[in-house]
Amino acid sequence: MIEKCYRYLLKFKYIIEYLFVRLLMYLMNVEINGKIKIKGIPYIRKASNAKMIIKDGVKIISSITANPVGGDERMKFFVMGELFIDEKTGMSNTTIVCMDKIHIGKRVIIGGGTKIYDTDFHPIHYLDRIENPNNIKTSPILIDDDVFIGAHSIILKGVRIGKGSVIGAGSVVAKDIPANQIWAGNPVIYIKDIKSSQS
Repeated sequence: MIEKCYRYLLKFKYIIEYLFVRLLMYLMNVEINGKIKIKGIPYIRKASNAKMIIKDGVKIISSITANPVGGDERMKFFVMGELFIDEKTGMSNTTIVCMDKIHIGKRVIIGGGTKIYDTDFHPIHYLDRIENPNNIKTSPILIDDDVFIGAHSIILKGVRIGKGSVIGAGSVVAKDIPANQIWAGNPVIYIKDIKSSQS
């Protein structure tokens, strides 16, 4: 009985949070094309001239109760450039920092606690950090359709991950990944090709 009441309360909580987040996104001019699913309240920081587009069927989890993986933090969007999330993509408690451009394809699975950064945040050389701190490098990120990114991975600027590839949990991706391959590690290395179970 107590468990049943808890489930109903949790469902009611998610409904209230969903309505709040949709209102927040509307006020921040987030473009939503279709129906999306949201559990929990993501943190959203978006510049007024930035673009954030979310397509139909996207699922966003920002809750310690909805997903035990990466559940120690919530979903965070920092959008100063152009962020595009295509149809039926899902992400849990992920941090996305988009200063330039990030394009996430269809049916992408982004594991809990993953970080996606298209910027270095600070200049690399120490003299630049002292004398020219705003000289920060950025470069677009492209994640193709049907990619699976394991929990707690970090995707860095200028990277393209090819269609259908898998990034192992806890990986650091700083270079392009071809289509239909498994890569993992820090730094990420090639593991093997992915072959269809139907072939």
